[in-house]
Amino acid sequence: MFITILILGIYTKDIYSEGKRNILFISSGNPNFLNFDEYMSGIVSGLGHDINLQTEYMNSEYNYSPKHELEFYELLSHRLRNYKNFDGIIVENDDALEFAIKYREDLFKDIPIVFFAIENEELIKKALSYDMVSGVKEVSSIDKNIELISKFHKGVKNIYFMSGYKSELTKEDISYYENKYKKIILIYMR
Repeated sequence: MFITILILGIYTKDIYSEGKRNILFISSGNPNFLNFDEYMSGIVSGLGHDINLQTEYMNSEYNYSPKHELEFYELLSHRLRNYKNFDGIIVENDDALEFAIKYREDLFKDIPIVFFAIENEELIKKALSYDMVSGVKEVSSIDKNIELISKFHKGVKNIYFMSGYKSELTKEDISYYENKYKKIILIYMR
């Protein structure tokens, strides 16, 4: 989170205005997401309290369709036309970054974009090809979790990993974990 905030600070094109900086946080999830409060407090502590942090939720995990994308686009378009100009955009997760890149020229032209919690390597490469776009990849902590579980539960026979999306782990990832830790069982919720 610190790196994301640092990058946003670097790319905030001469924003030395009096008053608060306006930052738009686009979440691919919704405010009920487990880490959402941590994201908000991390952004505020990194950028300071001298910001006006506004949030929009794509809720792309459920019922996301071309119609939903168009409605979200229209919402942001209206907001950007009729309200404050944003000094920076922070996007969380692959769906939000994909949306921001798709509409970079139309909605977010000349506004720095910082991303975090991105898993798709190709999407990261594409995003970094744009000016004033930067961010960090999501780092998996599966190894650390397995070590911690094994340390505190020495007699455990199986460790079950539940994932919401099959695409979160590649075939190579799955093979790596199943071979390295014979007690791993992967379960996909979708």
